[in-house]
Amino acid sequence: VTDGQAILASQGGNFNLGGVSRLTISGDDTRVGFDGTDGDTAVLRFGEGAVLGFTAEDGSLGTIGEFRSGFYGTDTSGVQSGVNLGMADLHLDLSNLQNYGGAHTLIEADEIIGAFGEIRIEGLRSDRNAKVTVDYETDQVILDISGGSGDVSYDAIGDADNAKAAADLWAA
Repeated sequence: VTDGQAILASQGGNFNLGGVSRLTISGDDTRVGFDGTDGDTAVLRFGEGAVLGFTAEDGSLGTIGEFRSGFYGTDTSGVQSGVNLGMADLHLDLSNLQNYGGAHTLIEADEIIGAFGEIRIEGLRSDRNAKVTVDYETDQVILDISGGSGDVSYDAIGDADNAKAAADLWAA
């Protein structure tokens, strides 16, 4: 996805990426994720070995999350969004990133479960560290870039099982 909008799932829908599938979001001129109304579920599921990629373009990275496409009106999205990381591989290309410090939200949903398999980062400057955090409490995946020596790390906050409180999403 390079420009425009890509609704991955809407009301009662699922977007499934199997082990040979790849989804790449290039830059932040895209709106990628979920839209819908009435509290229905919209779920993005990755299979083991699938690849989720983010490529920095024009200095920025994109985000997967809820957005209003216009199809369902202009109110905020009323869908329950969920993401199952399913041991997918995360590939980041930071070669064209301009803001080489701070946090970048890669995914934001109502519920996130699962974890990443391999994490590969290209274009990380040698004087920076990158940490990918899956935060099950705020249901976000964050890339944090800080000063360092080119190290890449992975962290999880909270417990993926807290998603069981959202019964419809857990079932989906």
